[in-house]
Amino acid sequence: AQSPAGRLAAFARKQGAAVAQQARDMMNLTASMVGADPGWHGVYLEGSASAIAPLLAKAAPPLDGSYKCCAALCWFGQKKEVAYYKESFGLRNPLEGIL
Repeated sequence: AQSPAGRLAAFARKQGAAVAQQARDMMNLTASMVGADPGWHGVYLEGSASAIAPLLAKAAPPLDGSYKCCAALCWFGQKKEVAYYKESFGLRNPLEGIL
């Protein structure tokens, strides 16, 4: 029989290992979304919906084997509200300087 303190210590070790694994998984996910992965195409566009709609075609991912299956994810709001996503995922505005 294990003492209550021993059981608590074993539980703490088990939970610590689980948290460490989750932290590694999150770092791997973040790294895969920052643009170093050739299958990742992250961009951001700014403006009203009517202004952004025609720009979406210009910001489309390249047509090659890396992009056979694409998904779009969108956050919208004030600049300060969506700045976290822009910085976290290393998004860039491909039209900056063109328009």
